[in-house]
Amino acid sequence: MLQVVQFLHPGQEHGHDAHDQHYRSWNSGPHKRKFLVSEGSYVDQDGTVASGGLTFWGEWEPPSSVKSLRQPNDDPLYPKWLHHPLLPSKIPTPQGQSTCCGGCQGGSYQNTDPFVFGDAFKYVVCQQYSPSKMTPTKLARLDRGSIVLFGSKGHQGNISFFQVDTVFVVGDYLEYDTQDADALFDDRVSSLYLQIVYRMAFPEPTDYPMKLRLYFGATYAHPIHGMYSFVPARVLDGQDVGFPRIRLHDRPYISNNLSLKFKSTESHSLAENHATWSELRQLTRDSGCVEAISLQHP
Repeated sequence: MLQVVQFLHPGQEHGHDAHDQHYRSWNSGPHKRKFLVSEGSYVDQDGTVASGGLTFWGEWEPPSSVKSLRQPNDDPLYPKWLHHPLLPSKIPTPQGQSTCCGGCQGGSYQNTDPFVFGDAFKYVVCQQYSPSKMTPTKLARLDRGSIVLFGSKGHQGNISFFQVDTVFVVGDYLEYDTQDADALFDDRVSSLYLQIVYRMAFPEPTDYPMKLRLYFGATYAHPIHGMYSFVPARVLDGQDVGFPRIRLHDRPYISNNLSLKFKSTESHSLAENHATWSELRQLTRDSGCVEAISLQHP
């Protein structure tokens, strides 16, 4: 199905550990967002591709080094911390199948999904199945050219809106069965990705068959109908202030008050999706952001 998906994940911001103000351990609680810094490639306001340090909102559940930021007028829409993603020398062993797909409640080491680092964005499991029924949802059957808007509910005063952190355009996919011990063994999938993302959700094959998909985001070099995946970002310039996420309100494919799960809107053509994508790109640029298209793997 060709879709535009409003994907809700928890929007609270990760801070630092209680015992160390400069470090955040691997998250084993509910999913949260981080305001991150990384080297990467981006499309600037003029449509030119450049490289450099970038700051952006996203998910990174492994450890990070942390420094505090200034919040203008104590505005909670701005980040309080800046995280530099890290990887420990030894990846921890997951403690049973994650429940993140149902309610993002944690209980084991959390995975990072979507994963926006490396050659192509990836999205592998979250909300692709119903934990109560153990059956796939619509998100496990997206066509190439579908758009998944990862974000969270936000509010300011009495106004509710959707805050976007990732614009994911489905470029390709690899179907897999969670019962298969060799699931996702493919040249496009690194062993490190399997360890820190897939195995954190499924440490062992399930005892029941369930077909899901690993989606690869369309890239700037290989777009789908002119569309590529991107993260709204700003070029690092030594600032001690971050920026709010991109705000969407009163769009046909958005529910302003949705705080959990997802909303799926069927599209009639790739041209229709391209119009939506173009609007999102323009909103990104109008907010003073660039489009991060490739982010350095930690």
